[in-house]
Amino acid sequence: MKIERIVIAKGKSVPVNGPEGEWNKTFYQLEALLAEGDNIQVIKADLENMIDYWLSTGSKPVETAINVESLPWTDFKNKKGAWIFSKKVEAKSLLEKLKQRPDKTLEIGDYKYTISGDQGQFISRFKKAEQVQKA
Repeated sequence: MKIERIVIAKGKSVPVNGPEGEWNKTFYQLEALLAEGDNIQVIKADLENMIDYWLSTGSKPVETAINVESLPWTDFKNKKGAWIFSKKVEAKSLLEKLKQRPDKTLEIGDYKYTISGDQGQFISRFKKAEQVQKA
């Protein structure tokens, strides 16, 4: 039997807010193409060690960039904030990020974003300073 490639995959799940709350899952998969004379055991160990190191560093996932300024915001009548329908295709990434947060809020730049409406049909945004004044 000739082995031409090896694939190693490992993952780790960590509770965000205790075991009953949300969990973050990190998963890595590496593939190595083997050349004539390669020691498969050494390559396997190297790949496993690399993934183990990545999993053990505990680094937080990098936030996906969301271009919130390009969304079609509608100003509130009092001009103190703005809103968008959460079902809009353009708002999908922002809505997913908000749903992942325990408090359903997210701060990006000078604004604080939150899911609003009695059925979550809106995403609202307010300048951080205006949020403090409203409270």
